[in-house]
Amino acid sequence: MTEVSEVLARKLDTARRRYRWVHATTDVLRAFVVLAGLFLIGFHLDRLVVFTTPGRVVWLALLIAGIVATVVGIAAWALRAVPSEVLAVQVERAYPSLEERLLTAVELAPAGALAGASPHLARLLVQDTERASAGLDFARAVDTTGLHRWTGAASLALVILLAYILVVPGALFTWARRIIFPAADIPVYAHTRVWVLPAGGVVARGDPVVLGVRVTGRQVPEARLHYRFETGAWNAVRLSNAQRPGASSWQSFQFPLGPASQTVTYYATAGDGQSNPHTLRVEDRPTILGLRLHIKNPAYTHLPPQEMSASSGNVAAPRGAEVIVEASANKPLKEARLAENGRPGPFWVVRGATAAGSLRVLQDGTYSLLLVDRNGFVGKDPPVYSIHAIRDRPPTVRILQPGADMERTPWGRVDLRVAASDDYSVASIRLGYHARSGSGAFNLYSGGGKQVTAGGVWSLAGLHAKPGDTVEYWAEARDNDAVDGPQTGRTPVYHIRIVGFEEMRGRLDAQEVQEREALRQLIAAQKSARSALAAAAQRPTNAAAAARAEASQRSVAQATADLAARMDATTREMDENSVASPARLQQRQQIT
Repeated sequence: MTEVSEVLARKLDTARRRYRWVHATTDVLRAFVVLAGLFLIGFHLDRLVVFTTPGRVVWLALLIAGIVATVVGIAAWALRAVPSEVLAVQVERAYPSLEERLLTAVELAPAGALAGASPHLARLLVQDTERASAGLDFARAVDTTGLHRWTGAASLALVILLAYILVVPGALFTWARRIIFPAADIPVYAHTRVWVLPAGGVVARGDPVVLGVRVTGRQVPEARLHYRFETGAWNAVRLSNAQRPGASSWQSFQFPLGPASQTVTYYATAGDGQSNPHTLRVEDRPTILGLRLHIKNPAYTHLPPQEMSASSGNVAAPRGAEVIVEASANKPLKEARLAENGRPGPFWVVRGATAAGSLRVLQDGTYSLLLVDRNGFVGKDPPVYSIHAIRDRPPTVRILQPGADMERTPWGRVDLRVAASDDYSVASIRLGYHARSGSGAFNLYSGGGKQVTAGGVWSLAGLHAKPGDTVEYWAEARDNDAVDGPQTGRTPVYHIRIVGFEEMRGRLDAQEVQEREALRQLIAAQKSARSALAAAAQRPTNAAAAARAEASQRSVAQATADLAARMDATTREMDENSVASPARLQQRQQIT
């Protein structure tokens, strides 16, 4: 393998550097011409049509893209490998006397024997080429035709730019500012410079819109405001009676457009000037479309959670319940704040068009949500929802047995039967009493049912009462209210008059005598009714007699039931006052 000589390599490196410089410079000049053309074309188009902000952004993007492409091109030429064969071709064209010896030497040097030439012959060729090119400058052989052409074009472009700078410096500088700062409200340069207000944005539907025109520079008697709604036709209105605040050089005009209902695009003209066009979008204020309520009832109520979806967010729940509210709005929100009874409360969590939070039901009242959207618009007249706190009522309680005033001996007893009910649960039932010896109470029930019946036997012996004393008694039922504390329901107070043993026994003996006489009469009536019924059966044609016999039979049956009830009551009274032996009580029960 053979390489070109050191002398030829240095000459080729010099040519390579010049080759890169020529092409990179040509790219720079070409880019300058293109960018200058874009700049001037945009300058004139902007004066004709007045670019919108997006239009100026596009033009700026084109200029930036051209600059970036130029920088990338220069970097590419700096890093690009230029083959020696390319340089040798240009040198051979510039110096025909080489008779392609340089090109042949360059091509054979890396190939050597692989190309079919002997190493000795290749060395001789390199030496011969070195002698033939001894007085030649390879760098001058690089083609600069394109460089010269684009140098001329760039010079012309520079002259044109300088001419613009000298003739219309203000207009050119204004265009440069408009293109560099596309979002800024910089009007096209003119003797009369015009701005229109507001400079775009968003307005809430229904809010009053007033468009303004500001003019500076050459004074004008009037201005024209051009506007259109959505994609409708353009309208124009002449504005006069300019206002000039203080000693200001500004002229101001105003035009009330009315309540905002549609998106409007507008611009203004005055004298030779024209403002930038702007668009004022119209959006609805935030409002609630629907709510989802999740009610967690207090644990002591044993009520399951409730979930409901509705456009109305009215709440009716037990006092102490927690209500989780998820409100859906008509648009994405910035914030949502709870207001209870008209007083602002905590901010709720906002996710897109949904606001979520909770409130606790403690008393009747109202709540509402104060919404703010991402434009800062506040919801007007938010709906007000009612809160009804369902209070836990005290239990109701009744003494079913005896449930009345009564008389008992000092050693008597009372068979008790008490019923109680509550909204959610009855925690306990107690019997309270007051006697000469003191007051007290004892428990009849402990549990948690909504409707409960409990009972027991109350012995009066432990009260040490004496004949003539009065014992008061009543029943109390308590619930499990964990919010306001347990509540108690109470029956009326009943009385037990204590009578002596002998008095009670004498009274009951007298009742027993009356019951025996009634029983004797009842037996006689039964026999008579049976006889009448049998006689009526023998005379089936006598319907009236049969009807009388049947009525008599029914009357006897009712009297029998009444007497049985009286005897049963007397038997219980004997038993509860301990004035009869067990055998006597059993006999009476058999008779009953």
